[in-house]
Amino acid sequence: MRALLTSFIAVGLTGCITLSPQPQVADPVGIVRGVEWRSGDWRHCDVPHCQQPTPKTLLLLPEQPKPQPARAVELPSIPAAPPPKPAPPEPVVVSFPFASATPTQEGMEAIRIAVERFNGMAALRIEGHTDSVGAQKANDVMAAARARRVARELKRLGLRARIEIQSGGKCCYAATNDTKAGRAANRRVEIHPATISKESQ
Repeated sequence: MRALLTSFIAVGLTGCITLSPQPQVADPVGIVRGVEWRSGDWRHCDVPHCQQPTPKTLLLLPEQPKPQPARAVELPSIPAAPPPKPAPPEPVVVSFPFASATPTQEGMEAIRIAVERFNGMAALRIEGHTDSVGAQKANDVMAAARARRVARELKRLGLRARIEIQSGGKCCYAATNDTKAGRAANRRVEIHPATISKESQ
């Protein structure tokens, strides 16, 4: 009876615990050998006579690792480059007739353009100039008078910027003094945008 029970247990193990077929290897004489679970132990077998898995076979497969979610890599933030500073407005040139501190008609129109262009700016620099005709002292006086006249016109037309006045006769020419047109171009006042120094604030 005990031998019969042992036979039943061996048959049950053979049908229920047989693993999936193992890799097959050919021995030196050309017989293909496999591995099967039989009678409570691993045994070699001749293919194709190895025990095949049945629906009751317990497959002892290794547990597959669970895929890990991808980790987000935080890159260091790069500060955006500051926007480029706008270019300063172009200076305005006011023209004058010979030996006069009163602007020409075109010069008065240039002053009105300057009020529109420099509206809202904190400071302006006004530079008075003359041509090379006459004495140095007389030209220095004329250059300063022209600069002061333009400053008054700017204030009269509503410009609220702080104004710095500079002048110099018989210097800083814009054109040659050898021609009439060149001397006319030198009789001028230039209106430039300016910055306010910390000492003057």
